[in-house]
Amino acid sequence: MTIMRDCIGCKLIFNDQVLSKDLFNKTSFMSGIILYEVIAFYNKKYLYLEDHLQRLESSSKLARLPLWIPISEVRARLLNLLEINDIKDGSINLVFNYTNQPNTFVTYVNKPHDPSKEDYLDGIRTELHFDIRTTPNIKFFLQDFRERAGKVIREHDLWEVILVDKNDYITEASRSNVFMIKDREVITAPVELVLPGVTRKHIIEICKELHIPIREKCVTHQELKDMDAVFLTGTTSKVLPVRYVGDWEFNAAHPVLVQIREAYEQAIAKYIGIA
Repeated sequence: MTIMRDCIGCKLIFNDQVLSKDLFNKTSFMSGIILYEVIAFYNKKYLYLEDHLQRLESSSKLARLPLWIPISEVRARLLNLLEINDIKDGSINLVFNYTNQPNTFVTYVNKPHDPSKEDYLDGIRTELHFDIRTTPNIKFFLQDFRERAGKVIREHDLWEVILVDKNDYITEASRSNVFMIKDREVITAPVELVLPGVTRKHIIEICKELHIPIREKCVTHQELKDMDAVFLTGTTSKVLPVRYVGDWEFNAAHPVLVQIREAYEQAIAKYIGIA
């Protein structure tokens, strides 16, 4: 299985060439050592593009895998991708593959996998998954990990799985960051245990602006059931309430959660210039 099956734009950028997706070998680049980013766009404008490019550079340095394309050129190719595809809103993948010879860069528009309005109102169903991404601070594409998590998600008809490490700590979800609310305090795992999500960063900033107490703290999976609310954050899921973790039920309409979700939507509108 490759991510290319989710390519919906009529054209993609492969290295420095614009190609029709129909002419591209869909199995040629999504295996081996891969750094990648997923970036949302609205009205043909990328959301927090610079944050994503900074994280890409950070992943490259931590992994000791130099980017062979300057960031300024990566930015130019991403902007070109939106110009050559007639899609206003969505998200893109950008991929650096270090296994192919020569190394491969590709970027394309993703097939939407967005929560529904009901998901945001009622919350989603998740389960605990005792697994971790082995390099949490680096945005590697980990095929084996994705397949293990995906199998659980499909078999149990879930939106996501919440990861638990060897110390029984809640870390993150398979493709999201995890936040918890107890009373009025927001809690999330220490950044060294998780991917430093771009949405995560902005949610922390919003909490501080709203004077909502927020703390990075390790929470065991046994302690999770005592939380009032749980939500996930991510590029395409934004701020997504969790109704169930297994059989444990949480308040998907917790007032602090709603306040954060509405503030993030306002931040997106202001950034994109539609507020």
